[in-house]
Amino acid sequence: CRDEIAAIRGADVEGAIRFVDCSPAGFAVNDAGAPSREALMRLLHAQADDGTWLVGAAAFARIYGLVGMPWMARLWGARLLQPLWRRVYPWIADNRRALSASPLAAPFNRLVHRAAERAAARRRCADGACTLPAGKPQD
Repeated sequence: CRDEIAAIRGADVEGAIRFVDCSPAGFAVNDAGAPSREALMRLLHAQADDGTWLVGAAAFARIYGLVGMPWMARLWGARLLQPLWRRVYPWIADNRRALSASPLAAPFNRLVHRAAERAAARRRCADGACTLPAGKPQD
């Protein structure tokens, strides 16, 4: 989870996403329709600009779309895969610590980080000009 969020943060060169840490014990969302802290801790949630809450696959689809990773957005948002995601994503979320330690985690993380780097590079380079991310020294 942390590696995937780090990749998403790296791809979010336009600052489209505001990340909120809901892990502190007293955390509460100041919104009458907001999910509980327990729900937020169990599954990924995202609040859209219009105030609606997206959970699991829908949240991932929106997030990946916002950071310029359309193939990941299409994977999580594919209508035909929604029945699968409804069953599999909660299992993934419940077992995320064990899955992070599995042999599959490293290749998945490399894939996501590589896609994020490419997305960030595409967004930094427009109209024939490229900008470096803040804090990177120039050659």
